[in-house]
Amino acid sequence: MGLDASRGLLSFAAAKVGTGSLAQGDAVMLPFRSGSFDAIHSIAAIHHMPSEDERRQLLLECRRVLRKGGVLIVSAWAVEQRRFRLIRDSTDVHVPWWKPDGTAYWRFYHLFREGELPQLVADVGFAIERAWREGDNHVVLAGR
Repeated sequence: MGLDASRGLLSFAAAKVGTGSLAQGDAVMLPFRSGSFDAIHSIAAIHHMPSEDERRQLLLECRRVLRKGGVLIVSAWAVEQRRFRLIRDSTDVHVPWWKPDGTAYWRFYHLFREGELPQLVADVGFAIERAWREGDNHVVLAGR
């Protein structure tokens, strides 16, 4: 099951996989019944949540829709990326997303510091199985 808030991105995905396994919705209010999934792979979504409360709510929703014994894999951009080496204080930034015509669309990112993502995942009741850095991302594998 794929989820996105953007109708345009869902249309793009539907062209590749069909519409049967796609849903439009908000990551902080998932449109699924509790205990619906055995696993969730949240790729690069949590770092777009503009507040810690919303990041926590996203994880609480993941916990809600996972069955007991379910698995969560969550990834987010690391502040330790080379391109962010000058960041010292706030890890809340706007990064340009370049459109094909050369114009920039500025998107919000919360850049996670080492240890921050696994702590947040644990704080909402997941059991951390493994946390690691992969490329420009922090990744956490956790169980419900």
